[in-house]
Amino acid sequence: MEYRLFWFRLNFLKCPSSRTRMPLRERARARALILPALVLAGCAKSESPAPRPARPVPLVVVQTVAKKPAVHRLEAVGDLRPNEDALVPTKVSGVILKVLFQEGDRVQPGAVLVEIDPTDYRLSAGRAKAAVSLARSDVSVKESLAAAAAARGSEARAQLASAEAQVASAELAVTLAEAEVTVVEASLAADQTGLTRAQAFQAEAEARQKGAQAASALAADTLERKAALRKDGYLTEEVYLAAKADSESAQARLEEAHAAVESARVGIQQAGAQVSVSEAKRETARKRVLQARSQAAQARIQVDLMKARVEEAQAQHQAAQGEIGRSRAAVEQAEADLALAEQALAETQVRTAVGGTIVARTSSAGEWAKDDTTVARIVDNRTLKVRFTLPEGDAAMVRPGMTVRFTIDSHPGREFEATVFFVSEHADPSSRTVEVMAKLDNAAMGLRSGIFCRVLMDAPSLEDTMIVPETAVLPTESGFVAFVLDGDAVMKRDVHLGLRSRGTVEVIRGLEEGETLVVRGAHSLTHGIKVRVQPDAEKP
Repeated sequence: MEYRLFWFRLNFLKCPSSRTRMPLRERARARALILPALVLAGCAKSESPAPRPARPVPLVVVQTVAKKPAVHRLEAVGDLRPNEDALVPTKVSGVILKVLFQEGDRVQPGAVLVEIDPTDYRLSAGRAKAAVSLARSDVSVKESLAAAAAARGSEARAQLASAEAQVASAELAVTLAEAEVTVVEASLAADQTGLTRAQAFQAEAEARQKGAQAASALAADTLERKAALRKDGYLTEEVYLAAKADSESAQARLEEAHAAVESARVGIQQAGAQVSVSEAKRETARKRVLQARSQAAQARIQVDLMKARVEEAQAQHQAAQGEIGRSRAAVEQAEADLALAEQALAETQVRTAVGGTIVARTSSAGEWAKDDTTVARIVDNRTLKVRFTLPEGDAAMVRPGMTVRFTIDSHPGREFEATVFFVSEHADPSSRTVEVMAKLDNAAMGLRSGIFCRVLMDAPSLEDTMIVPETAVLPTESGFVAFVLDGDAVMKRDVHLGLRSRGTVEVIRGLEEGETLVVRGAHSLTHGIKVRVQPDAEKP
């Protein structure tokens, strides 16, 4: 039995728990003490067996296993940090004219701490203002040119519309003149046809006239001969009168022929005059066509000229717009330069962005300060931050808004409280710890930043769990075991543990709610052994 006890204690030294391990040096020292005892025990056992006395029934303390909300006490070492810890730098270079603070001064945000010689920066701002005015004037000139080009373009487009209207009118005039020529030529053709007909009628009338003349001459000659014959008594009066009637008839026909010839001559003259008139009209119409075509050609030339002027005006307007864009860009650049110059001039007065107490002064009047030269350090301790780290398993139980307590050596026996406002989403890869920060109002406490503190925090588990005393759990080579009461004997159970806190441990698996667990005296028990329960065993 003693040999088994020593072997169990040796293995206990080897077995790490889920949260704590015995330091390596202490384990080595324990082994150095236990191994000789094991050897002596073995030697004593091998010498001569002695009668074993009756083993007493172990006395144990038990309690009922129950689930309840677990509160884990988390402990850590942290430090106090100020709400603001800022270095006040210069943003421009120059000679420091004035230093307007001392160490220990309390300043508000925006307070002027240092004044740098502003002469060069004031001159730069003046040059930048002049450049802005010049650039704006250039923009005004370019806008005037663009407006003039736009006006010329509008005028040219109006003239183009007028010229295009003139082209349309001239083309219509050409069409009408050509139609008139066509009508006049048709009329001329008709008049020429009438003339031809009149000439044909004249020729026919002259031919009839010649026939009538011949007939009249023949009739007159016949009448004369018959008159002589009648005078001589060879013809009768009747024959003579018939010949006289024929002669008179032939003379009448001759006169009719003469009248027809005269009428034909008059008709030819009239037809010739009409032909002349039609030819004159045709020439006039042809002149109108030529004139209308000339006017149309001139109108087209005017249209082309106006189109060229419109394109020229558009090109000038586009060029002016481009110049305006470049001039406006120059204005913006000049304004940006002016803003930078004015900002540099304003930054000759070095102001603090945060309020607090000045804890360091690093500048003096007359010194040359480069840009980004630190002139002071300001710390705001009215609100302090408590920074500490927790193992990732413990950090999972911490939420913003929870309260932490901490103590510091400069205030022994006093405990302070802070409120968690930050739990990092990132764990340190090397230490597997998570950063946590809490804040407190330090306006009336007067605590200093930069000192170490001991942090205590009670973190409830997310759900009910089984919490048992650490004395109920024993380490073995195969893991952790516990004993539960079954009648007047105990049964061994393999258990899996979770978090430990203030002498208790969380049992994740291996026990059932309502079982009676041995919480004291389990180190001497084996599976199935009978035990005696202390009378107050059921009291937790």
